[in-house]
Amino acid sequence: MIVHAYTQNGWSGSFVYLGKKMLIGLVVTPHTVINNFHKVFGITLFASQLILSLYLLYTKGKNYWIFILVIIMFTSGVFSAAFLTSASSFMIQAQIIYQIAFVLILNYYLTHKNI
Repeated sequence: MIVHAYTQNGWSGSFVYLGKKMLIGLVVTPHTVINNFHKVFGITLFASQLILSLYLLYTKGKNYWIFILVIIMFTSGVFSAAFLTSASSFMIQAQIIYQIAFVLILNYYLTHKNI
């Protein structure tokens, strides 16, 4: 449903489509078997989600709370990247925080703005 709402809108739809493909790639490449592909899919997904969030913040209306969520996404993305080389549980926690912030941003723009 979210993918359908965004794919009708050109540039932002491209990032949602890319994110959808990267998420499928993450699911079919377990990090224990195909580690390098899994990392590439994950990094691309994180980057596309961050760029989409910045794009929405810039074009669809600036909001203080959305700005804070983008900062949280960036910070947790940095922590995820820092823990990428070690098998630490903190990477999972940073990823969860990142994804929660991204979902909150999408929820805000899907319910409050005409995208």
